[in-house]
Amino acid sequence: TISEQTIIETKSKEETAAEITEISQNAEEVNLSTNLDETEEFSEVIAVASPQTSLAAGGEHILILNGNGKVTALGVDAEEQTEIEHWKNIAAVAAGSSFSVGLRADGKVMVAGSLEAAGEAERWSGITEIAAGGDLLFGLSEDGKILSSGKLGETGEYYEWENISHIACTDFMLAALEKDGTLLTYSYEESNWTTTKRENWEDVVHL
Repeated sequence: TISEQTIIETKSKEETAAEITEISQNAEEVNLSTNLDETEEFSEVIAVASPQTSLAAGGEHILILNGNGKVTALGVDAEEQTEIEHWKNIAAVAAGSSFSVGLRADGKVMVAGSLEAAGEAERWSGITEIAAGGDLLFGLSEDGKILSSGKLGETGEYYEWENISHIACTDFMLAALEKDGTLLTYSYEESNWTTTKRENWEDVVHL
């Protein structure tokens, strides 16, 4: 006859095997979930030519875009603006006074540091170019329109501009190049915020 000890040992082995199987299945499910999340995080659509901008300087920090789509930051980290180690697939960088921005190849924006409405900027999509200055971030959409994390000046007339191909900015000026080579600026001049079509700045070429 089979002893009680043998029965107990057999049950113990069966229970252990069942537990191992369950743990293995759970691990596979976790790995599958992780892989799906990673797949969903980065779109395969390439919206931004890479590299676009490889260096950017902020108030007291500098961003360097590496060839593998990762970014290195140097300088002051008072607002966590240099904590960008987790960024991937970056095609362009920009920096403001106390924040850093990375534009992914799929047209999404990453922000580190202190920027008002950073969460809103990270929800943008289809962005092809970024520019930052002071406390503002600008994004150029694939349909030639300008987005920003806040309003520069009193009116933000630049929201109405169309057919824009490239942008650049400082703390107090936004410049936008139209597809036909015309340069527009929005700046503080003679005590007023003014949109100006720059004379003698026609046929400007961006390579």
